Amino acid sequence: MHKYSIGGIAIGIMQVVDAGILYSNNGACEGISLALSGVEFLWAITSLVVAIRVKHPPTRLLAIAFFAYNVFGWLLGLFMATPSTSVIVPMWFVIFGGVFGLAYAASSVYVAK
Repeated sequence: MHKYSIGGIAIGIMQVVDAGILYSNNGACEGISLALSGVEFLWAITSLVVAIRVKHPPTRLLAIAFFAYNVFGWLLGLFMATPSTSVIVPMWFVIFGGVFGLAYAASSVYVAK
């Protein structure tokens, strides 16, 4: 599934950019970060479908890793959510997200070859 790994490169770069935006906003998730989160949610659904349907092991592993990262983020959000006007992402998770995005993009390049 060559198309998935090519898309994964773009998504990984997008995650690095989003982490940079969140870092500069001290974790406040507003505006463009919310839009990027929506794209990431759609890619998580795509990743779940790819993990179930694709038989190519490296592509499947890439999809499982992305979906697992998102589930971890959803659980973190669920347990750390407080009623407030804006969402504040913990700085350690912002950095983790940026590193994951970089690793995901690099892995996608490897799988695309």
